[in-house]
Amino acid sequence: MILISLSIVGLRAARAGGRETVVLANLHNLGLTLELFTQAKNGEYPFVAPGERIYWEPPGGPRSSWLTTTDPWAASYFWPVAMHDVAPWPQNYSSWLSPEDGPSDPPLWSGESGQNYSSYVYCNAFIASPTVWRQGSAPTLADIKPQRSATLASPSNKAIMFERDRRKPDEIKKTGGRRLVLAADGAAAPRWDKDAKAPFPNPLRGNAAILYHDTEGGLTGRDY
Repeated sequence: MILISLSIVGLRAARAGGRETVVLANLHNLGLTLELFTQAKNGEYPFVAPGERIYWEPPGGPRSSWLTTTDPWAASYFWPVAMHDVAPWPQNYSSWLSPEDGPSDPPLWSGESGQNYSSYVYCNAFIASPTVWRQGSAPTLADIKPQRSATLASPSNKAIMFERDRRKPDEIKKTGGRRLVLAADGAAAPRWDKDAKAPFPNPLRGNAAILYHDTEGGLTGRDY
């Protein structure tokens, strides 16, 4: 019985390790895609403007179904919409999903919180001016706009994407908040929430302070 139990634990660990390898590879590929994007857009990072049409189908599809959003932070979950030119969905979309999130009807999968475009979240710090996360500043919605790579101060210490975490709070607590994170320099690695700098209140989101999203100083700051 003891041997069987050990075998099961070992199998679970191997599966978890295999899954992590896939996710880290996906994040690494996303880093390369973002690099291509910024090169093609004169250093500008992906952005989805309020009111912009968001199509359900990749380019070349019927493009008959679309929506718009008033959410100025929509790029954090709708970022694939901006990738059409440098990363065509048919060739790239499977790498934007974690192993358990294979889409039955690309480019969507159903998460617990509703429909999402990807398993990976794009950090809000790349969607707004660093002014938003500075002490004593008075940011407005006009500060939510495309950002440029030249603004980055510490690319290796600033998260740009991380895996969407749909675990239950007690499961997250057991693991100590370990996440798989992509840094702005393209390096992907497991990170511990406890090792990250505390997030800074975002006055444009009701003073919410979410790890990796709300980095003090935005692109001029660092998460580690």
